[in-house]
Amino acid sequence: MTTAPHGTYTSSTTLREAFEWLEPTGRIAVLTHTKPDGDAIGSTLSLVRALRSRQPHTGRDGVVAFYGGYLPDWLASISQGDEWRHASVEALESFDPQRIVIADTGAWKQLEDVGPFLRGKADRVLVVDHHLDGDPDIADRRVIDAGWAAASMPAAELAVALCGVSDAGALPREIAAPLYVGLAADTGFFRHSNVSSAVMRLASELLRAGVDHVNLFEMIEQRDPAGRIRLLGKVLSEMELFCDDRLAVLTIRLADVHAHGLKSGQTSGFGDHVMTIGSVRVSAVLTEVGGREGPVTKMSLRSKGSRGAVDVNRIAREFHGGGHAQAAGARTDGDLESIKRRLVDTVARALD
Repeated sequence: MTTAPHGTYTSSTTLREAFEWLEPTGRIAVLTHTKPDGDAIGSTLSLVRALRSRQPHTGRDGVVAFYGGYLPDWLASISQGDEWRHASVEALESFDPQRIVIADTGAWKQLEDVGPFLRGKADRVLVVDHHLDGDPDIADRRVIDAGWAAASMPAAELAVALCGVSDAGALPREIAAPLYVGLAADTGFFRHSNVSSAVMRLASELLRAGVDHVNLFEMIEQRDPAGRIRLLGKVLSEMELFCDDRLAVLTIRLADVHAHGLKSGQTSGFGDHVMTIGSVRVSAVLTEVGGREGPVTKMSLRSKGSRGAVDVNRIAREFHGGGHAQAAGARTDGDLESIKRRLVDTVARALD
């Protein structure tokens, strides 16, 4: 295993070494962040299936994904019931894994549901991630590259090795499909600035493996409840522009979410709509979250990736969050208005 500077969130091993470390083991738990999105589910579900194909001696329940928080309703359409369980300390203790893989995060704050179980088990944990920030003490083995557009990219490499095939185009369709979901989700179905030749090459290979793009696009992107569209209309009508119209801020109040029959996890992606405004360089969606000890605000940031792009990861870090240079988020104590004022000041400095 290669070494990394102590206390830095960088790779400490390679995908090849990760494959070799996983190969001889028994029960494997595959984890991701709370409220998993398309990439979190796509990368973990594909790894569960690839690992099961490699280790049939452990039985179908020998490799299981664990998901916590709000789960997208399309999860049932892409997964089998025995492939995942609800994440909790008790569930993991009962499963008692010999190895643990965490995909699409390496941050304690995104693993609160299972954090107490993971503490003290770094020697059993492998992190596969593409985010800029995380906590190195979660895992002794870490494969991290912010150049990956999605965690599904390294997951695809691991799946190819586990299945013993030449490339992702030769993967079984049931493994290729969730990988495509993850790759498409984190690139905005190939619209965002993180699209590269490597992304398109992998997408091409997964299509060659038999992935049905039209079906997956409809399943992920075209099944919103009517209440989400009505709430989106309300939120867009109340959009605020700051910093000479270069910052667009959308505000989502918890009462409005409930009034439209939605849950907090069903408001993702609202910020993409205001990025179509020519003058806007940064979009921010501020969502009111019910906190036990006071108001909490969730922040989702996006920036256009052209020349002179604003690094929203740096902005999110000032609110104890993080993510990518063009897409980041945070969850911070404070009411909507006070967080908005702080955010406007912070973005103004970044734009100057």
